[in-house]
Formats: sequence, structure tokens, C-alpha cells
Amino acid sequence: MLAAAAVRCEGTGVPVAAIAADAGVGAGTVYRHFPLREALLGTLDVYLGGPAPATRSPGG
Repeated sequence: MLAAAAVRCEGTGVPVAAIAADAGVGAGTVYRHFPLREALLGTLDVYLGGPAPATRSPGG
């Protein structure tokens, strides 16, 4: 899941537009499936097996 990779790399502050661009779709497509950012992050929590990192780690 590309969104999981983006959140792992950038943290939960990664823009939805960046997640969409990585997936090759528009932000509207992401919002169509996940109307709220929290819905996307909640799904990622389940996918990742725990909370996604809040921020990118220094140097990482």
C-alpha cells in the first residue's frame, strides 16, 4: 500500500496530495475512498499493525 510507505517515510503529516501522487491518482480519488484524513490514518493503523509515526524521524 503506497499510503503506508508514504506515512512510514514522512509521518502522519504527509499531505494527501503526496500520497495520491505516489499512487498515480488525484487527491479527489483518495478522498472519495477516505472522506476524512482520520479515516485514511485509521485504516493505515490497522494495515501497519499499530499507530503510524506522527512525524518523520530525524535522518530517516
